[in-house]
Amino acid sequence: MRHFILVPIFFVSIVIVALLFASCGTQVDRTPSTSTTTLTPPTITLVTLTTTTTGTTATTAPVTTTTTTTTTTTTTTLASGWTYIGSPEFSADPARYLCFDMDESIPYVAYSDYTNYNATLMSYSGSWSNVGSAPFFPDDARFLSLFLQPQGGGGVVPYVAFRDATAANGATVMKYKSSSWGYVGNQGFSSGEASYTSLMIYNGDPYVAYRDVANGSKTTVMKCEDPTWEVVGYYGFSADEALDISLYVFAADSIYIAFKDAANSGRATVMEFNVSTWEVVGYAGFSNGAASGISLFVDDNEIPYVSYTDALDSDKVYVKRYDNLTWEAVGSDGFSSGEASSTSLYIEGTVPYVAFVDVANDTKPTVMKFEGSAWQVIGDFGFSNSASTDVVLHLYNGTPYVAICEGASKVEKVSVMKYVE
Repeated sequence: MRHFILVPIFFVSIVIVALLFASCGTQVDRTPSTSTTTLTPPTITLVTLTTTTTGTTATTAPVTTTTTTTTTTTTTTLASGWTYIGSPEFSADPARYLCFDMDESIPYVAYSDYTNYNATLMSYSGSWSNVGSAPFFPDDARFLSLFLQPQGGGGVVPYVAFRDATAANGATVMKYKSSSWGYVGNQGFSSGEASYTSLMIYNGDPYVAYRDVANGSKTTVMKCEDPTWEVVGYYGFSADEALDISLYVFAADSIYIAFKDAANSGRATVMEFNVSTWEVVGYAGFSNGAASGISLFVDDNEIPYVSYTDALDSDKVYVKRYDNLTWEAVGSDGFSSGEASSTSLYIEGTVPYVAFVDVANDTKPTVMKFEGSAWQVIGDFGFSNSASTDVVLHLYNGTPYVAICEGASKVEKVSVMKYVE
């Protein structure tokens, strides 16, 4: 489930098109160099996004409900096979705390603006549009986490979790329904300051994991049973402070969390809530060195996978899974070509994909797929126009999509790309 400028763009041809494309969440390949620009003929397709009114009731938030639409309907295809959805760097402001999910082929991105940390949600249906008011939270919101809850009659209800400066930096969740943004349960429901929030919804119930400052900066998970937020197990269940928290709810009695574990020198640890208690999966601190950019995904067979960069191996990318009572490497250890950051893991069926900011390739995003017995690059290494700071991966019907923040330092704006074979 699954913690998130205008730079000149060289040698890229832009074609006007309203694009219908094909799934987000948590979780093929080759083609050389990005030095050649490929034009694709324009096609025009109308995409209709339907939102129903069923779901969890929320208190209406004191925000407006106007919708602003950006009129960028271009598609730029790079020689690597990666295509921009709309214009590159389409966000109105530089962005931080990027998160990404998809309603089938319709991408959604949430982010905080770089200056004031106001939170905005946008979706693409022929052009990039704000979902409701922009920003939907006009105050300081950090550590954003996005999840789209499908509705029985079609469409989705977007939920966003974040650290809320107007509620003593506590955890808050909001959702967009019936053309307005509202709070899910109480605003600032955590017992104290929260950070590294990670959101997932299971059977209509939102779950949020976070670093709980009121409880020793350890990990806490809470669940909303409308309208009350309740702790899952107990507060502050990790052995020590936790960072880079990533949550995955496989079932109501099988909840997984991965984090950077201060009790084990910053190495990666995974824990599971099994019916009534939190238990370490395998052993704590299973990475070789301190882990960063942690991303957790559980496959259809309930096998947990974790991606991260390992400080003991020059911050190269690792993916491990827990199987046969041990944490084992998926493919080779440290399979990236060099230093990386900001990993994002997604598993389609039982096939793992990982995206990361590829420092060894101009600090641009790279996506790889585990095929056979080795990791294979999808398209090309470092495929975006500009250097990036964040990358989030999603797949729909076998097609990889990424959301990135790219551009000059401290003015990186949001772009979304997909791979076209």
